[in-house]
Amino acid sequence: SSDEGTALAIGVTDLGSTTAVLLIAAVAALSLALRGHWHGAVSLAVSVGATQIVVYAIKDLVARTRPPASSSLVDAAGYAFPSAHAASGVALYGLLALLVLRRLEGRAARLAAAALALVAVGALGLTRVYLGAHYPSDVLAGWLVGAIVAAAAWSAVRSVRTRFATPAIS
Repeated sequence: SSDEGTALAIGVTDLGSTTAVLLIAAVAALSLALRGHWHGAVSLAVSVGATQIVVYAIKDLVARTRPPASSSLVDAAGYAFPSAHAASGVALYGLLALLVLRRLEGRAARLAAAALALVAVGALGLTRVYLGAHYPSDVLAGWLVGAIVAAAAWSAVRSVRTRFATPAIS
């Protein structure tokens, strides 16, 4: 029924809430750090934290209102563009997938992990539109912002790590 579909959509969309994203990122980063995977831990923390900052800065600049409350199935506060849920989904789940993909061996396992991440991030964004919290362009922009910030975080942490790990040449 549509009530079950809405309940499922709310469950999926909750995985992109600020609380869930920050909690999952903190647990994952701590777990990575305890295993000595500093690049992954720091990249994940920077990716998720920076995504939150960038998204809310863009929201304030653009100040796009959300779809009409009369057509929404959830109460969503603040501005719509870009979708923080979509951006956070990419910043967290996309980067976690990258970390997992780097450790997996075998093409089938890597494809399965990549597909799972794409489905999770895609479903998270689509639920925002289904629930009436965002327009499709809000979600597309969120995915793009999340991907750019995650890639920048990964590269920046790698650059810093390389700079400090390599002895200076005199």
